[in-house]
Amino acid sequence: MNTVERHSRRRSTLLILNALALIAWQATEISLIHRYFEEGYLALLPPTLIILWFITLLALLLKPAERIFRQQLEDELTQHNRRSAMIAGYWSVMMSTGLALVAAGTVQVEAIDIARANLIVGASVPMLVFAFLERFDGVGQ
Repeated sequence: MNTVERHSRRRSTLLILNALALIAWQATEISLIHRYFEEGYLALLPPTLIILWFITLLALLLKPAERIFRQQLEDELTQHNRRSAMIAGYWSVMMSTGLALVAAGTVQVEAIDIARANLIVGASVPMLVFAFLERFDGVGQ
């Protein structure tokens, strides 16, 4: 595995960790689940997830690869994968919003929970799709 592949793998691993930390952190804030994280040891989980999300975000933003590796990482396949991930994210938010509209018509759902669910879907799906497309780019690795 050469250096460019290592940087690509590192980026996809950080994106997956960042998305999972965001999902878990925001899920603990949904009103039906939040009451379980108010006392005891579980109360430490949301701040820990915030810190994990922030660290992975900083690692993605502040530790860019050297210029030559950055140029090699931004090839046509990466641009295609990024575009595909954004399209998947768009459609997942549209489906999430449609599901929220149906759910709001049948059960009482707080608006903040719907907004939080759309945040989870809208932010994490593109990151996960891009990371998986970058990691498993058809070579069977």
